[in-house]
Amino acid sequence: MNKLIPVFAIAFSALSGGVSAQEINGCGLSEADFTPALKKQMEGQWTIHLGPGERTAKVGTTVTSLPLPDGNSEIVPILLDEDRLIAHFSLLGDQELAPLGEDIKLEGVRGELARRPDVAANARVMLDHAGLGQVPACNPGDMLRIGFRRSLKSVSTGKENEFTYEIYLLNENLMGGMVKVDEGGGVYAQRLISLKKE
Repeated sequence: MNKLIPVFAIAFSALSGGVSAQEINGCGLSEADFTPALKKQMEGQWTIHLGPGERTAKVGTTVTSLPLPDGNSEIVPILLDEDRLIAHFSLLGDQELAPLGEDIKLEGVRGELARRPDVAANARVMLDHAGLGQVPACNPGDMLRIGFRRSLKSVSTGKENEFTYEIYLLNENLMGGMVKVDEGGGVYAQRLISLKKE
């Protein structure tokens, strides 16, 4: 496997009738569009920004949720290793970015926390319009989803944390989505994320 530079990120997209080297439109893409040519266009250095989110604890029928402000940004290299698209994360190491199945589907962040006045306060949203700097031309459900799921033992608690990344491609320079960290025992945190190519 190619040795990749540390950090964290992702990407995807395509154009009607095929992938263009100049311009990618993420709307209407499917798993069939995740071709070697598209993967090649996704190579590069990406800045990933942790947007707003929430930390939730479920104990019996009681659910407690606390808002999370914007987090840090990091540079994440994405490179092809033969036919696999690999992103290198500072914490998680090398991870293959691939289309997600129906068994991996995050619930979204509440609209009031996501800075989305266009939706109801309790509506669940998957994209951080403020972080992306634009409003996508279509809904996330009309875009190809890529990402991964990986478990990692926490240094502080010794418990397994499950990381899930769900990402949507807007164009060749911009992606967005979510990350969820499940700590087990009904406790998890999730944030919106935005990714911009350098």
